[in-house]
Amino acid sequence: HLGSSPSFCYVLLLDTPPPGLRMRITAVVCIASRLLLLSCTALRLVAPHADCGLGCQTGSTLVTVETRGLEKEAVWPAGSKSYWKKAAVINYLYAKQHGHDFLYIHVDHIPEPQQAWTASALRPHILEIHVSQYASDTNKWGVYLDSDAVVAKSDIPLESLYEDIAQQICKGTLCDDSIGLILELDAGLGPARLNTGVMVFAYNNKTTRFLQRWVDAQMKPENRELLARWPADQRVFEKMVGVPDKSLHNVGIWDAGLPTRIGIVRPHTMASPWAKYISHLWSGWGWWRRETVFDQLLGDLGIATVPSFNRVLDEINNGSSCIRAELTAEAQQLFGTVGLDKASLTYTREAILRGLTRLGQEGAIFK
Repeated sequence: HLGSSPSFCYVLLLDTPPPGLRMRITAVVCIASRLLLLSCTALRLVAPHADCGLGCQTGSTLVTVETRGLEKEAVWPAGSKSYWKKAAVINYLYAKQHGHDFLYIHVDHIPEPQQAWTASALRPHILEIHVSQYASDTNKWGVYLDSDAVVAKSDIPLESLYEDIAQQICKGTLCDDSIGLILELDAGLGPARLNTGVMVFAYNNKTTRFLQRWVDAQMKPENRELLARWPADQRVFEKMVGVPDKSLHNVGIWDAGLPTRIGIVRPHTMASPWAKYISHLWSGWGWWRRETVFDQLLGDLGIATVPSFNRVLDEINNGSSCIRAELTAEAQQLFGTVGLDKASLTYTREAILRGLTRLGQEGAIFK
């Protein structure tokens, strides 16, 4: 926002010639900047308005769901080692720096061999519970981050991402409240069309109902084949929305008769290894970039030693930023009794998802 800088009027005086002309230029520029400032202020004042969505949000939360904990380190974990801990520290400090909230939801009591994909299976359930707890008319927004996703630059606030989204899908104006979830068109070479590893979402009842619909859709017989291979739950999501391919023509707002409309932004905005706002370090180049990106960002945030790293982990664990989602005894039994061999992977996913759906309907997944 050009006019939001109080020193804007004086910057243009540095190279202006004669005094008379300088005065006239100054007057015009100052008036223009004041008008821009008023218009920006006016946009902020509409936040409580019923039909106002992204663009006039009243707060933001970064949310990660992970099956691994944030235990302290004895020596510095170089490169990609303990990357989920590094991502948590980076995103937590970033949120703290910019006045956002950060939440690390730790799902405990899951066997190690299953952790790689179980967080993905649990994600819609946990997000639905989380959003329903905070859904209100305050127009708060959240950003879900996989544990291999970090802010691309520590000095760029989330508002810049929101403005870019509005420019892409809402014609540069405020997005209305009919849009509750925003994802990036996938940039990878694999079969995925959308990347659910980073999602911008509204804290409202429409988002909650959509997440529940996503959970339910995974259990439909016609979607069984989609769950048989990666990206599984993501493929179900794509089918629900109706995205046919990776064409840039898909960028925009999708209304598929779901509880909320879905926004799709261009690749490399917020969910790829080279994205502008959030680096999602998955597959290929992402795995390669993990070796340097995490440590570079930690250095930018003043974390370069084991004591400083552990101090932030303690801060997360002992504060309100870490929530332990403890599975019920029945849910623990579900994970502990299903086979883990690769030959039964399809059955494993299906069995666990069916069990989660049943327990979710009974409200018996988490204590």
